[in-house]
Amino acid sequence: MRENLKVAFIVSLISIIGIPILFLILSLNTGNWKFFLISIGPALVGGLTLLVITLQRMKQKKQAVMLSKS
Repeated sequence: MRENLKVAFIVSLISIIGIPILFLILSLNTGNWKFFLISIGPALVGGLTLLVITLQRMKQKKQAVMLSKS
């Protein structure tokens, strides 16, 4: 099975940046800042977890390519 690490990287960035921006817009429209404050934690936990795993896999893949070339 082929891993698509670019898609995983993009999804993690969308999770870290996009979800809080969406809830910021919602909070600005409604005036209720609880939406924004409550969305930051889960977005960071999910996004950073996926980002760390993706970066580790990218590093492993790069090392495997370097080893196969030598």
